[in-house]
Amino acid sequence: MGTLPSEVQIGPFCWTVRKDGRLDDFGVTYPEALEIILRDGLPDELERETLFHELLHAVLFVQGVPSGRQERWVRRLSPLLFELLGQPEVRKFLWGRRSVR
Repeated sequence: MGTLPSEVQIGPFCWTVRKDGRLDDFGVTYPEALEIILRDGLPDELERETLFHELLHAVLFVQGVPSGRQERWVRRLSPLLFELLGQPEVRKFLWGRRSVR
């Protein structure tokens, strides 16, 4: 598995990503602080899925979607998009040589 990024750029905003062992949820997004926190100690696959889930929250925030209206859509879209973008053929077509793996 790759290294968890410490920062991600979403539109004009640079978000900080970090882990915290005291977190009750798998992950949380704090739009006002431009911060995503993942629970420390998650299994690798769950950590990747959780980061993707929280990144979708951040994208929706950047697009002006109120926090209270996000979770329903993020829960629906996150697993499907995560699986879709996990397919090497799809990544290669969409991003060409920039695609990882």
